[in-house]
Amino acid sequence: MRIIFILLSCIALQVQAQYDSLWQRQQQLQRNGMYVLGSWALGNIAVSSLTANGVSGSNKAFHQMNVYWNVVNAGIAGATLLIRSKRLEGNAVVRQQHRIEKILLLNSGLDIAYITAGAYLQERSRRNNSQQLKGFGESLVLQGAFLLLFDGVMYLLHNQQGRRLGVPANISVGATTHGVGLLVQL
Repeated sequence: MRIIFILLSCIALQVQAQYDSLWQRQQQLQRNGMYVLGSWALGNIAVSSLTANGVSGSNKAFHQMNVYWNVVNAGIAGATLLIRSKRLEGNAVVRQQHRIEKILLLNSGLDIAYITAGAYLQERSRRNNSQQLKGFGESLVLQGAFLLLFDGVMYLLHNQQGRRLGVPANISVGATTHGVGLLVQL
């Protein structure tokens, strides 16, 4: 009976160690990601702030939008780095893993919407001969493309980390009767 108790205790400790490892890696990935986002934001703010005053037309609008957009990015990165997450244990860590992945996929969809909106503004600027719409559109395409790359890489890193530690995938790609589909289990 003692052997069984000792064996079950060892297994429980091993499982908890895996949850702890996953939680710590989630936190480190989030911090690293926010450093990347914050660096991108601060770099854009610095370059575009300095450049906006020396240019005109669509270039001025481009740099103005870069500043506006990246003030928000810097705020998100800064707030995320300042707020400490409550330590999770057990299955809550796995649920958090799935939640992070879903948020990153949702963000990727929003990023595509930003790129599309930017392309729309550029097209509209041709019809209206608006330098401001052209510059704003170019900025949205650039910022959306960066965020799409960022969210895609963050998703892949989180997903890879979860799979390495045995977290079952909640997203799969497969053939359907209408073609290829992406299945997200909620």
